[in-house]
Amino acid sequence: MKNKTRVTGERLFPGIQISRNGYIIKKEPAGGGDMEYEFMTTECALPCLVVSDEDNGRYMIQNFDRSGEVFNSKEELVKWMETFWSPDLMLEPERYDEVLQEIKERVLPV
Repeated sequence: MKNKTRVTGERLFPGIQISRNGYIIKKEPAGGGDMEYEFMTTECALPCLVVSDEDNGRYMIQNFDRSGEVFNSKEELVKWMETFWSPDLMLEPERYDEVLQEIKERVLPV
């Protein structure tokens, strides 16, 4: 039996960050404009996905029920997340808050 090492929050490769429970939570290509986040929820065994791609104007969410939403702007994406999701739906509520704040800082002028 081989020993398995669990990766916790370390950067394995440039642009990929792993959560405490071993899931990819942020993917950022070298270009920097495209951000993808995955959230594990209490509602589904599959992750929710959030894409915020400034370079190509792609703003999308794949919800825990596997439905999807496409937005015309980052502001619409943030508003939807705040309206329909909350930290208590996530397995890592503090990570949800961090990601939402990061997207807001990239989206909305301070």
